[in-house]
Amino acid sequence: MIIMMSDPELAHAIHQWIVDAYKILINHFSSLARLPVTSVHVGECSGTMISEDLFEEFIVPYISQLGDQFGAVRIHSCGISDHLITGMSHIKNLKIIDTGSGTSIAKIRKLMGPEFVIHIAPPMELMMENVPVLDILGWLDRTLLDNEGGPLQIAYHIEPDYEIRNCLAMHDELERRGLIENKRLY
Repeated sequence: MIIMMSDPELAHAIHQWIVDAYKILINHFSSLARLPVTSVHVGECSGTMISEDLFEEFIVPYISQLGDQFGAVRIHSCGISDHLITGMSHIKNLKIIDTGSGTSIAKIRKLMGPEFVIHIAPPMELMMENVPVLDILGWLDRTLLDNEGGPLQIAYHIEPDYEIRNCLAMHDELERRGLIENKRLY
């Protein structure tokens, strides 16, 4: 990150090398598996530590190259990413923003529109043991309100110190509201 400011040319060269290497690797393994690439997932968690301007200059052009080559882009940024949403919207073929719970769903929805797909994880601190179920349901309520009915996926995994009741409470509330249907996947 310091290189972006101290030696921008080198930072651009490094990012271009990374993209070029990814293109070769993705095409190589796609060919071996005989599976076409229709989208790419880009993890960009460190982007939360840089300014919007640096994100626009050093991140957006390189992820856009992957979007140009491979199609749909799903960008993941697990930290609070409000300051990056506008920059993310400039990524070519961006189809999904996958973010942590501290990022404004309302801001993403307002900028990206009603049909744009958002993935979010509930706040870890609300999933822990001894946290009242009402706390996670309050988060869920605010998230659904901010989402304004657009496509939304809430994804989480269960850790040993998570309160299972909180996980199930979210699921039950989504089912009660008719937003999901409880059925077998197979």
